[in-house]
Amino acid sequence: MGAIRCPDCESFVSLNVDAEVEDTQYDDSSNFVEVDLHLILTCAECGAELGEYNDTTDYAATELGEYLEEHEDIDASNVECYDADIVETKVEKRKGRKHYIALWSTRLKCNDEVFKVSGEMAVTQDQFELFN
Repeated sequence: MGAIRCPDCESFVSLNVDAEVEDTQYDDSSNFVEVDLHLILTCAECGAELGEYNDTTDYAATELGEYLEEHEDIDASNVECYDADIVETKVEKRKGRKHYIALWSTRLKCNDEVFKVSGEMAVTQDQFELFN
């Protein structure tokens, strides 16, 4: 997929990415945090929305898992999961291809202990559904 023409700027433009968290869940059976993200491809010149991508990313809650192993009497289904926040969005090259990246972070609470889980979603331009 090549350059994208912005209908508002009426020229080929550089692209940025914005992201929104749609849902955050903790799966106590796998010890993973699942985050549903909505990525928006935008014109770097005027900010017009040019495409979107929706998917789920998941990351292991490693520190929480270790804590639960040490405290076998704790029920993992009582873990409280906070909504994830977008920490940063950026565009970078990986393995010679441009990726649009959303970094996110959330917290899990078990008893009085709080555990941070962070992750990312990296998408190439051809994965976006482009608007016409």
